[in-house]
Amino acid sequence: MHIASPTQIFIGGTWHDPATTDTIDDVNPATEQVIATVPAGNAADIDAAVGAARAAATDWAATDPKQRAAVLAAARDELKARRGRSRRTDCHRSLAPPIQLAQRLHVGLPLTVLDSFATLAARVRVHREESATRVVRGEPVGVVGAITPWNYPLHQVVAKVAAALAAGCPVVLKPAEDTPLIAYLLARVFQTAGLPDGVLNVVSGHRTGRRPGARRAPRHRHDLLQRFDRDRPADRRHRGRRAQACSAGARRQVGQRHPARRRSDPKAVRSASATRSFNGGQTCSAWTRMLVHASVYDEAGRDGGRGGGEIPTGDPFDAGTRIGPLVADRPAGTRVRDLHRYRRREGARLVTGGAQATEGRDVGY
Repeated sequence: MHIASPTQIFIGGTWHDPATTDTIDDVNPATEQVIATVPAGNAADIDAAVGAARAAATDWAATDPKQRAAVLAAARDELKARRGRSRRTDCHRSLAPPIQLAQRLHVGLPLTVLDSFATLAARVRVHREESATRVVRGEPVGVVGAITPWNYPLHQVVAKVAAALAAGCPVVLKPAEDTPLIAYLLARVFQTAGLPDGVLNVVSGHRTGRRPGARRAPRHRHDLLQRFDRDRPADRRHRGRRAQACSAGARRQVGQRHPARRRSDPKAVRSASATRSFNGGQTCSAWTRMLVHASVYDEAGRDGGRGGGEIPTGDPFDAGTRIGPLVADRPAGTRVRDLHRYRRREGARLVTGGAQATEGRDVGY
């Protein structure tokens, strides 16, 4: 199913044609069908978005916190209403998580986050300290540039955008290339909620550094750049350096993968079987390795294999499915299988899964 494609980017409260004709296909990883095509904005589009945000910054910073809270609460109610009208949201189609997980986490958690920031915004008090020699006053940092990942597309966008808006900062949002539709949905939600023009701007685009236009990305324009680096490892280091370069002179919040965990309790191994496969393993905090005590090593292998083999995979809209497809493309599955082979050559023992887990499936990642 190919749904209606957004053909414009959202800048200054209105929808604009991008400066480029380049586009991005949004693919449903469960069906491999293109469900939408969105613009691939370039540096000129970012320029325009930052300019619109800069123009709106003073008024939004001066807006009474209770008014900001009211907008966030209205956005929460609008998002909740949209959730109730359809079980198959843009998040479901772009990410294709198991339907129960999608309802509880991918949509339910963002609603909770919006509610939390609406509550916080209503209670905020401006920090101020005075002494004989100085006055210290807390103020909004300014224009926030948010680069969000694909694995929790609505939650990650809402968490960054809601926090910035509650603090009095306008936002320029660049959603993940693999799940861009959700950002368009959120722009419409905030538009309906009465957010002033220019306070939220959305420019979809390719991954940082992937297109020549990204190399011309201007510097010193965002006051704060929020980036969570949860992309594919092959070009992660390049894009991380590019993101840092583009944010030179701005405050930065850049995240990376979670470190290893140490466990000696066999119960922890059993719980990890579910934890590591949560959201298809596509989670920044998913355990990639455990160091276990020699006394429980054999038991850990048995428990890990047994737990992994009991997790149902399949159609994400089947209520019994617990693991859906990998986001992005078929090569993602190839990389996983290559990693299995590489580890086995190093001496690892495969206790569950492997190539046989997807045998006979012609469609879906």
